[in-house]
Amino acid sequence: MYGKGGFYMKTKYRLESIAFYDTEALSAHLGEMAALGWELESVGLLLWKYRKIQREKRTYGITFFPDASEVKDSPTQVQSDFIEEQAEKGWQYVTQWNQMQFFQTTAEHPAPLFVNENQRLDAIKKIHGNHISAAPYPAAVWLPIAGRL
Repeated sequence: MYGKGGFYMKTKYRLESIAFYDTEALSAHLGEMAALGWELESVGLLLWKYRKIQREKRTYGITFFPDASEVKDSPTQVQSDFIEEQAEKGWQYVTQWNQMQFFQTTAEHPAPLFVNENQRLDAIKKIHGNHISAAPYPAAVWLPIAGRL
């Protein structure tokens, strides 16, 4: 994909409008992006960063750690141990955003990614209570931002 001036775009930023608690929709969307040749690199409050890759079938999974640091982008020791356990099952850690950890695999029939439903619900409550939703802002605020993407 070529951007302005004819240079090859290796990264892309997108304003994603999928609810963070809808992990099935998020996983499906990320799989679709990989099929289009874009791999998730990082997640922010407003913009998600993607890296150009060869088009391939990937499965994405999302887990939650309610006690994860909202300040540090790097995993805690408990999270690191969990990431290692998932790697043994074929899941590659991608990134985290607050209490959410993103994993990917290219395995045809991946082993289930461990997801603790209680941790997921606790993290959703914590995230929802700590962050302002984009919905209350008028379109006049979002349109100039979206137009630059």
